[in-house]
Amino acid sequence: MKRILIIAGSIFALLLVAVIALPFLIPSSVYKNQIESAATKALEREVILIGDPSLSIFPSISAKIDGAQVANPDGFTDALMIEAGQLKANVKLWPLFSQKVEISEISLSDATVRLEKLIDGRSNWEFPAPEETDTSDQPDDAKGGFQTGIARAGLTNAAVYFADRQTGQQFALTDFNTTARLTALDKPFTSEGDGRINGQVFKYDISLETIDSLTNNAPSALTIELGTDYGDITYDGFLSLGDIPQLDGSFTVASTTIGQVLAVIGDVDLPIKANELKSIAAKGTIKGPIDTALLNVSEAKLKATGLDFEYAGEITLGAQPILDGAITLNASDAQRLFKAGQPMIGPLSILGNVDLIAKVKGPSATPTLTGITLKQRAPNLTTDYTGSIDLGGQQVLNGDLAISSQNLRPLLAALDVELPEGDTLQNVAIKGDVSGELLAPMLSGATLTLDDTSATGQVGANLKGATPRLVADLSMETLDLTPFLGASAAETDAPADINQDWDDSPLALDGLKAVNATITIAAGNVILDNIELSDALLKTRLDDGRLSAIFRNDDNKPGFKAFDGNWSGDLVLDASRSTPTLKVDALADSVAAQKLLGDLTGFNRLSGLGDVRLDLSSEGNSLKGLISGLDGKFESNLSNGALKGINLAQLIRSADNLGEAVKSGNLTLASFKDVISSDAETDFSSFLGNLTFDSGVATLSEVRLNNPVLSATASGKIDLAARTIDIRFTPRVDSQAQGAGSTIGLSGIPVPIRISGPWTKPSYGFDTDAVRAELTARARGTVADTIRDRVGGDVGGIIGDIVGGQRGSTPAPAAPTDDAEEAAPVEEKSIEDELKDRAVEGALGAIFGGKKNDDTED
Repeated sequence: MKRILIIAGSIFALLLVAVIALPFLIPSSVYKNQIESAATKALEREVILIGDPSLSIFPSISAKIDGAQVANPDGFTDALMIEAGQLKANVKLWPLFSQKVEISEISLSDATVRLEKLIDGRSNWEFPAPEETDTSDQPDDAKGGFQTGIARAGLTNAAVYFADRQTGQQFALTDFNTTARLTALDKPFTSEGDGRINGQVFKYDISLETIDSLTNNAPSALTIELGTDYGDITYDGFLSLGDIPQLDGSFTVASTTIGQVLAVIGDVDLPIKANELKSIAAKGTIKGPIDTALLNVSEAKLKATGLDFEYAGEITLGAQPILDGAITLNASDAQRLFKAGQPMIGPLSILGNVDLIAKVKGPSATPTLTGITLKQRAPNLTTDYTGSIDLGGQQVLNGDLAISSQNLRPLLAALDVELPEGDTLQNVAIKGDVSGELLAPMLSGATLTLDDTSATGQVGANLKGATPRLVADLSMETLDLTPFLGASAAETDAPADINQDWDDSPLALDGLKAVNATITIAAGNVILDNIELSDALLKTRLDDGRLSAIFRNDDNKPGFKAFDGNWSGDLVLDASRSTPTLKVDALADSVAAQKLLGDLTGFNRLSGLGDVRLDLSSEGNSLKGLISGLDGKFESNLSNGALKGINLAQLIRSADNLGEAVKSGNLTLASFKDVISSDAETDFSSFLGNLTFDSGVATLSEVRLNNPVLSATASGKIDLAARTIDIRFTPRVDSQAQGAGSTIGLSGIPVPIRISGPWTKPSYGFDTDAVRAELTARARGTVADTIRDRVGGDVGGIIGDIVGGQRGSTPAPAAPTDDAEEAAPVEEKSIEDELKDRAVEGALGAIFGGKKNDDTED
């Protein structure tokens, strides 16, 4: 038996020596060629080993390769994808006989990996799938019966470079050193290491309870500590593998250089500047699948340039994280966070300091905020809001809002709203219950102050379009529109000055293009320059610079009171054109004429109450332009008034003086001081005045004045643009009421009174040209009749027709004008004209009581 054992031992020793010696007997080139060939075939890339591999068996299995290279496919930047330095592995020999693989050491040094994605989408880390090996016929003890352990695995001086040519994103992991320990699959796994990411130092430490529990999808205790120059992350809890890993533990995150982290990761797709982010700190628990886990955040703080943000509550991870917690925010310079060109910069730049406290619930991009307390303070804007806002869907508001600005123009300029220069739109204040949408809010029970105007009611805005639209239904005591039409505040208190020309400065109407509006206003008083409306109801609509207004409650109720009368009408002011147009259609009753004409034109010499109808239109870039282009009709029917500056009744009572003045040849108003004076006036019981306007010139188409003693008609023109007047009043006496012997006229011919010249200093006088023309006509008629009677026959008829102007007569000369003109050359008179003139002179002498000429008596 002893011999048998010796022989068996000798055979085993020989076999052991053979096994140990066998690797040394096989040339290393055989290993190298086989390894290169197999690797090249598997990877479909050329694989080259540097140097000859070495292998030893005793006292442990040891293999070493001095280096290896794996080529890149065609089209990539570098020729090599992988360059590896020395690879060594030591496996303990004796544990193999117990089906245990105990790796005492495995190490790789100086490895470089270049990962690249091309513009066409190809990447160099895509390898062909390995062929599956059929293990169905293998015995159970051959299907992984070995237990593996690694005493130490190390990677020294490794580098990984990544470049995405589609996005331009790049990062580099360099100087990477790591070690790992796993004595058995049912024993703890630990690893620690350090390196640089894009030049920034990091280190980590991982401890896992067992690999066995992970591979069996059981929870395994896991501790992770990651420290970098950017911050620290820790996790202490459990990890379960499966289709989706699950976590159940606590975490902390802290970074004082969060902006640099984003810069490393890449902030190309972010609207904010990464370097403006300062720090972040968060702690809490996480539970559930890693992509949909529930985070219970006990504290999360973010600090950035001009921004402090805190959150506490739940976050459910997912494609769209779900929030359920509370936020606290303070922003003082948040616009600096955003990159140039971002639409948020403008609004944020005007907000100044913002403090916000609210509960938040729902998707992180469109949450609902409730219990909001918002305070915003800036030099040009102040806002207070309490309530709620739903940032999803219609973005509904519900709360109390107070907003004000003492410098509205800079505020609107920051929002790219252009306004014309002026003193208007300086301050605004709005307060009320807000509802509606974020971009279309509506305030009810609102109080509104704009400059010096205050109102109550409903007011809203729609900011969705290119031009904001205001919507309002307001009541107010006083609405002063004068400043919004370009007139200064000082001018509004002064009455119209008849000595001043119309204002020729451009109308400040560009403000009508800044917004659109649908507004109903009930105002106790509406002031437009020196015009004042009372008890006004204005229904206005403004669209792209076209303002239309309806001044009426209904068909039976006026829209406002002005000049003591009740008015209804429509107004359209179109500032959308290069030259603005104005159209007014209005009807009024019981109007005080003196106030109407005085305030509108500065002419205050006509008083009385009555009805007025306006149908006027014009176009112009200034008040003077609008007056100069005025077309349409003005109709009035007044009663119980007076025409100031002239006393027609006194003129009647001075009829004898009139006759004497005519006889003496001094027919002027100088002899009738009581007739024309600033205190003189002519009372009337009715006054009908109709004017037709054409390019700023009013033609008196029908004007009649009546009182119990006399009546008068008028004709002529009023040039509003030039501020001149040329009117003839023709008085007529009521013989039944004026008294015996009282008449105005000469031989029954009315004598017109002419008022002409500039409004500032009109001249008054008798229209002797009209009297002379009438007398000439009558004289010719009388002489002609006499000739016909005395001469008789055909000859008398022919001569009578010639003298009476029915044959061969020349046109009567035009009435002289106020302007001095060069005298026209005198034409040689015909025999017929000479005969006419002599006959007329004789007739005039008889009419005015002159001495008869015996030579012409017959």
